[in-house]
Formats: sequence, C-alpha cells, structure tokens
Amino acid sequence: MNIARLYYKIVCPSPSAFFKAAKRESLELRSVTTHGGEMSLYIFFPQKRLFEEICAETHTEAEPVSAGAAYLLPRMLKRRIGIAIGAAICAGFMLAAQNYVISVEVLTDDPQIRSEVKHMLAENGVKVGAYIPSIKCVNIERMLKQRAEGVSWAGITLTDSTVIVDITEEIPKAEQHTERMPSDLIATHDAVIESAELYNGELVKTIGSGVLRGEKLVSGTLIREEEKEIDGKTVTESAEKYVRSIGKIYGTYKESVTFEQPLTERKMIVSDEKTEKRYLRVFDAEIPLFISRPRGNYTEDEEYSALHIMDEQTPVGLKTVTYSKYGFENVIYSKKQAEKRAEEKMKIYEADFYKNCEIRKRDKHYKCENGSVYLQVDYEIYGVISRESKFFIKKAKSTAF
Repeated sequence: MNIARLYYKIVCPSPSAFFKAAKRESLELRSVTTHGGEMSLYIFFPQKRLFEEICAETHTEAEPVSAGAAYLLPRMLKRRIGIAIGAAICAGFMLAAQNYVISVEVLTDDPQIRSEVKHMLAENGVKVGAYIPSIKCVNIERMLKQRAEGVSWAGITLTDSTVIVDITEEIPKAEQHTERMPSDLIATHDAVIESAELYNGELVKTIGSGVLRGEKLVSGTLIREEEKEIDGKTVTESAEKYVRSIGKIYGTYKESVTFEQPLTERKMIVSDEKTEKRYLRVFDAEIPLFISRPRGNYTEDEEYSALHIMDEQTPVGLKTVTYSKYGFENVIYSKKQAEKRAEEKMKIYEADFYKNCEIRKRDKHYKCENGSVYLQVDYEIYGVISRESKFFIKKAKSTAF
C-alpha cells in the first residue's frame, strides 16, 4: 500500500555488501533502479529502523525522497497535539458508549402511559447513561406488567445503545355491578325531583315532589303481595325481597357560597432580571461551567440540550438554568379590582364543583367590610341529587336477587 512506503535515493561504496546485509536481515527492497552512481528504491515503514542500521553498517548514504501517509500522519499529529488528543478522546468515548444507554424509546400511542413507563424505568436504573450489561430485562418486564397502570404486556429489546420498550395496552372492561349488598338511594340536597333514571329498586317519591336531604328516594326493599285460596278463603301473603338500588335521580336545589378577596395582599413579584448558568452533563454527572451562583431570591427554569450524533442522542449535553429574581410586596386593590378577583375565584369554584351540573340561576351580592370584598352567590343548580346508602338485614329474612 502506498500509504506505508518510504522512498529513498542511496549512494553506497559497495552495493554487493549492501544487498548481502539486506538479504541477511530479510529487508525487503522494492523497485530498485540505478541512475549513474545512485540507486532509487522504496521500503515499507515498519522496516525503517532496520534499513537505517544496514546503511550505517555498509557506509551507505540514504536520502529520503517521499513518504506515504502512514509515516507523515504521526509527524503531523505531533505538531498538532490537540487534534490527536481530541481524536483519542472521541474514539475512547465511542468505544465506551457501546456499553451504555444513549436513548430509551417506549412504543405506545398513549402519552400518559409513555410518561409513567419512563418514570418507572428511571426509578429502576434504566435511563440514559445506564450500564447495559447490568439491565435485567426479565425483571423490568415483570415489574411493568405488575405495576404500570394500563399495561397488559411489556417487552424490552436492547439494540446497540438504545433500549426499546414495546407496550401492549389493556382493553378497558365494561363496568359491571357485581356487589349483592342491598341499598337505597337517598337525597344529597333539599331539592325538587325533576327526572329519574332507575335500573333497579322502587321509586318511593314522585316526580315534582320536594325532598329533604337524607330522605329516601329509591327503596331497595321490594314488597310483593300474592293472593291464595286457603280453606275456601282468599288470603293475601306478602314477601320482602332486597336488591341493590341502581340509578340516578335528578332535581334542582339551591346553594349559597361566599368568596372573599382582601383589598391588600402580599404577592410575589418576578422581575425582568434574569441570569443564565450552564452545566456540562456527562451521563448523570453535572459539571458547572461557572464560578458562583446568583445570590438572593430566584426562581429556576431548566432546559437541557443533548448532543446528537447521526440522529442518536448521547448521554452528553448542556443544561441551562435561567434564574429570575423575585421579591414580595404589598399589592393594594381598588374595590372594582377586588370584585373582579372574587369573580375569578367564583369561576374556578364553578369549574371544579359544578362541571357535571347545570347552573340555572346565579344571583350575586357584593359587600365590603373589614378590609375585604365579599361576593355571595346564590345558585339554583340542576343535577344528580341521589347517592347510594347500603343497609343490613338479617340473613334469615333476606332474599337477594
């Protein structure tokens, strides 16, 4: 190969002695040509030292003419030591990275399951930077099937430096009522019944009637009467059976809620003053690229940018932390501003507690006293007014179906 050749011009007083010494030491001389009193030839780079010793022994003068890359490259790198060190570090890193996890992929379309599985993998040591031979795939798969919600099967494949987790999601089963304990449906509010969805049990209140909180709406005790002829007489016999009451009773009810907003509040104020600090992250280690952190009250916002090589994420990257300075100060609201903030609290309350109901009426009353604005809201709500209440019976008298 040309990259390993060294070309010379030599002048020797005794060519025969030179060639005998070369043959004795098994020195390979290639393309030997003569031009007057000079000879041209080339040798291979590994025999350079042997060639120089034979030239010294036979008093031969050797002048190098040209050399291949295998000879020139070490000399070039010697003058540019930084390139050599960088190449060595890169080669060492790529060699070591083969045994470490560079990326983790979870094959599922559900983002919630993907996030939960990645969190559980990280808790069990399967994350970027993990040592691949230490990963027990069978144990991790068993753990995911037992603990991960919504996962019926999991399989782990190790491909190069990537951990691929294949997930099969559970198919939700239809809700079934298997409990046999008898129950009633009772009212949760003082209300007026407007409609009913009843699947089991006996409605004991009529549509349009008013009920009090705790009053029975649907009974799980069913009384059946049957007439029989005994000794020529008609006798009516009754029997009780007990069932679980299943259904929903809808009605309208009233509620009153008061929201308070102080006219003076101590509030955190975030200023526009920001400071960025960076860390070099290598696997799980974070090396600060700064001397000192900012002092005082600061919020922190982190952002991580990983180094990618050929679209593959490596365990090396840069973490940037943005510090935003904040302080506390008293904020004074006018009466109108306080009323507006009280209405915002009202909207949050309605979104949390009345999201499955219909607000048919809303009367608002404001008053300002003791350094606060009070918003009293009188609601008229349409929604479910029933809840299940179980009851116990003696086994001797119970007949469940």
